[in-house]
Amino acid sequence: MMPYMRTTVRVDDELLERLKAQARKENVSLTRLLNRALRAGLQAGGARRRKRPNYREEVHSLGTPRIALDKALALSHDAVLVSCDADFARFKGLRWESPLQP
Repeated sequence: MMPYMRTTVRVDDELLERLKAQARKENVSLTRLLNRALRAGLQAGGARRRKRPNYREEVHSLGTPRIALDKALALSHDAVLVSCDADFARFKGLRWESPLQP
């Protein structure tokens, strides 16, 4: 028989009642039932642990987009595109302004 160590554990009232009922049903002490349940839970927890995936994520630059959908939308509605991105100056026919320019 293993030596026991006394400790205090807070158990929900509903759970404690279920444990006591189970202990009475099996005709074992609450201590023995708790030890058995804790051992089973610890063993099951180790079996469910998933290993980390064996791959390494790589990041790739996709570069500058070839299609500027916001440019197409601004052109189709004869609108002014407001953006801090000065790269929009390369599109001929597009009216754009920067909110940072006075």
